[in-house]
Amino acid sequence: MLKLLFAIPLLLLPTLAEAADVTGIPKIRDGDGLTIGNTRIVAFDKKTGNVIWWGSGNYRVKDTYYSSPVVAVIKGQRLILTGGGDGCIHAFKVRTGEKVWSYKLEDGGGAINCSPVVKDDLVWIAHGEENVGDGTQGRVVCLDAGKVVKGQPTLVWKHDGIKVKFASPILDNGLLYVCDDAGKLYCLDAMKGGEPLWDFAYGRNTKGSPVLADGKIYVSEVDSKFHILKPSKSGCERLSQVRFRPTGVAPVELHGSSAIVNGRVYFTTTTQLICIGKKDHKAEPDKAPAPVQEPARDPKAAPAHLQVYPSDITLKPGEKVDLKVYAYDANGRYISTVKVDWSRKGMLAPVFPIGLTAPKPIPGAKPPPPLAGTFSADSGTATTFTAAKEPNGQFGTIEVKAGDATGYARVRVVPWCPSIRTLARCPWGGLRPVGSTPWPSSPSSRCPMAQPPSASAMTTPVRSWPGPMPTSARRMPATIPPKCR
Repeated sequence: MLKLLFAIPLLLLPTLAEAADVTGIPKIRDGDGLTIGNTRIVAFDKKTGNVIWWGSGNYRVKDTYYSSPVVAVIKGQRLILTGGGDGCIHAFKVRTGEKVWSYKLEDGGGAINCSPVVKDDLVWIAHGEENVGDGTQGRVVCLDAGKVVKGQPTLVWKHDGIKVKFASPILDNGLLYVCDDAGKLYCLDAMKGGEPLWDFAYGRNTKGSPVLADGKIYVSEVDSKFHILKPSKSGCERLSQVRFRPTGVAPVELHGSSAIVNGRVYFTTTTQLICIGKKDHKAEPDKAPAPVQEPARDPKAAPAHLQVYPSDITLKPGEKVDLKVYAYDANGRYISTVKVDWSRKGMLAPVFPIGLTAPKPIPGAKPPPPLAGTFSADSGTATTFTAAKEPNGQFGTIEVKAGDATGYARVRVVPWCPSIRTLARCPWGGLRPVGSTPWPSSPSSRCPMAQPPSASAMTTPVRSWPGPMPTSARRMPATIPPKCR
């Protein structure tokens, strides 16, 4: 059985739930984490570390970000939603990594740092950067993710001018609580157009997200303070405020959120881990609400997505890997293993972000060569791929087809070391600086390493282009190891 492991580089670990217990397919289980790089999201097998899938938002990344992903069932699809460093919120199918939709909030080169809040088909999220379209800063939005048109959810309402740069929202009894970056708590009517009901200035600088428990909001302030607030529909009351004084020159800061369990509130400062609560108090934790269930899958549904496992492979020349393929329906639910045709292809073409124009192909250019190697079976639900011993290093893909559905795995064949890379095998005139004129037709006037190497030539400094060599240039070995020729 394959199980997914995710890990967030920023140590933000969400809880993912999986309802059905289906044997033999990739799964996401409680306690697994998530790795997000740029606008991409990757799923790993928790037992082996193999990559199960990659997903991409396809927008240009302009900043780092801190959004923790959220999993929800929306209109029959189990999705994982996250903000990104491209000013968007994205939704992907949990089991396949297919992007379902994106919505761009920010237009000035910033990120969506807070996490979304989901109820039924509605999604609330905010940011503190420049807004799309009007140049103002800060926006809170409500999206109907059950109504997706041309890859974008429908906007229900928006409220501009609240700079929610880091802290994630709270949704409670139809009220949406958001903290801006200046230490002010806002209450909006989540279900009636986002109407502002009140605001309360509790501090000056906020990064940690507020947490609601027992009718109270627990929130930290960067400037050395921790607050307990009691909100209602009509206003907010401060119950407690504690300042942490430094013991040295550096001030004490609070950047994170609280963790609350069994009547205890845990939070950290830059110098301490703190727990507050009654010493002898014993309290049973509240029961978590039942998750929204997916509709029952049809085992006879036509495959809409084929998933090759593992989907990202690193080998050395002559090494082999066992491959399997799984079929999923249009909603990203597992159907079964499926018989496919296996084939070797070249490298995939680069995907340019939305809004950028890809360069035109060079006339007459040849496509990358297909991946060199063999299959133990050219059709079936599984096969073994063996990378060819030559060339010593290559890139390519393994493609599968079943009916109208296709899938692929990306393969890197890493050279055996030591591996010598020279210009000796570059085609005549095929290597020159961008924007320069073509190389002269005479080989003697080109880079000396653009000619077949001899034993004496292999002891000369390595040159990339004609001209003086830096004194730190290293020398190459007098002979080329057989595996590197």
